Amino acid sequence: ECALMMDANNLLSHQPPTSWACYSMSGATAAGRSNICSTRAVRCIDMYMSDFGNATTIGHRRWFLSNQLGPIGVGGTTGGSCHHVIGGSGSGTKPWLAFPPPGPVPLEAINIPGNPSVDSTGWTVQSYSSPYNLAGASVTVTEGGMNKPVTVTQLGDNYGSRYAIRFNPMGWTTQAGRTYQVTVTAPGLATPISYAVEVVSCP
Repeated sequence: ECALMMDANNLLSHQPPTSWACYSMSGATAAGRSNICSTRAVRCIDMYMSDFGNATTIGHRRWFLSNQLGPIGVGGTTGGSCHHVIGGSGSGTKPWLAFPPPGPVPLEAINIPGNPSVDSTGWTVQSYSSPYNLAGASVTVTEGGMNKPVTVTQLGDNYGSRYAIRFNPMGWTTQAGRTYQVTVTAPGLATPISYAVEVVSCP
């Protein structure tokens, strides 16, 4: 019902008015608890993970990576989709999550076809509890022993995680066949967060 409203009105809203065509209360409730998009549901996942236009929150991506996620609902039409992500009862226990994540990562998950690259919208780290407080965090990225400069931005709270930062490459782009060592330090971190992103190509 949420997706139908977005499609029928050719608009997106987390608070659709009762005057909308095909309005329903359950659809409106779902709109307030969902990532919403103006195309098919599967195609929207790439858009959410790139998350262009949400530089202060990267909220769509963070909800999908949240420990709280699940169960979810997905509704879609050719011109609208709703991915229910808020208010879940997920029981994930990761103290922090990063995107791109540690380990092997397809370059195509960073240079997302048809969307701004994650290099331009920002790599992210999010965390859930005080031992992993990211306030005032700084980030170091190295590749082959060489420093790769980044800019760091504090993100808004409560988009699927208590704390979050994004960091953007300065003067470099992610390349396949390279391993990027990421280290996050902050006044509230007893131990730095450290992980390696191994970028591979999956043609």
